[in-house]
Amino acid sequence: MDRMARMDRMARMDRMARIDLVYLWCSNSDLDFKRILKKEQNRLLIKKEADNTDHRTSDYNELRYSLRSVEQFAPWIKHIFIVTYNQVPKWLNTKHPKITIVDHSEIIPPEYLPTFNSNVIEAFLHKIPGLSEYFLLSCDDMFFGSKTEPDFFFNKDGQPIHFIKPVPKYSNDYWNKILQKAQKLAENDTHLSIKYPAVFPSHNIAPYTKTLYEDTVNHFWNYYKKMFPNKFLKNNDISRVLISC
Repeated sequence: MDRMARMDRMARMDRMARIDLVYLWCSNSDLDFKRILKKEQNRLLIKKEADNTDHRTSDYNELRYSLRSVEQFAPWIKHIFIVTYNQVPKWLNTKHPKITIVDHSEIIPPEYLPTFNSNVIEAFLHKIPGLSEYFLLSCDDMFFGSKTEPDFFFNKDGQPIHFIKPVPKYSNDYWNKILQKAQKLAENDTHLSIKYPAVFPSHNIAPYTKTLYEDTVNHFWNYYKKMFPNKFLKNNDISRVLISC
C-alpha cells in the first residue's frame, strides 16, 4: 500500500471513529400535532383509513426503549439526533450531552412544512447541523438486541453494509412501487440493467455516509423536488433506497 493510499485509509478510519445515530420520531398523542395533522388531512381531502397516518404516527414509548438499547449495546455511537416536528418526548432529558432534538424547520424549507411524509423528511437529513460523515438511520421502533460493533454497519473501507430480505413476488403496494421507482432511476442514470431482484431492504437500522446521501439527493434533484410538496405518502415519492442502489 503506497503512502497516499495509507493516508486515505487512515483518514477514513479517523472519520469512522465518529458514527452518529438519527431517529425519526413523532407522536399523535400530542394534541397540537394531532390538530395540525387533521387539518392537513381535511384540507387535502385525505381519508384517514386510506392514508393510515394514525398507525404510522402512534407512539408507545418505543423511542425510550430504543435509546436504552443504544446505551447498552452500542455505546460507541457518538451522538444521537432526534428529528421531529415541533415536539419533544416528555420523558426525554433534553440536557443530555449526547442527544439533540432537530426540528423539521431546521432542515426542511418552510414551503414544504408541515409534512407527514417520511420520504420527504429523509431527503433532508444530510442537512442536520453537526451530523457526522458516517451515520445510522433508525425509526423509533427499532432496537439493538445484542452487543454491536461499527463493523456490523460499515466495512473496513468505510462503505455502508446494507441488509436485504427475500420477497417472493413484488406486490402492488406503495412501498414496492417506490422501491421499483428508485431502482429504475438508478438503472437509467447508470445505463446498467438492474434486474428487479426478489429481495427487499430489511426494516432495520441503516448505515449511510453523508457525502453519498447529499450527492444522491442533489443528483436527482429534479425528481426529488416533485416529491417535496407531498404532505402525505404518494406514489411519486422517492425511497432512500435510491441512495443504496
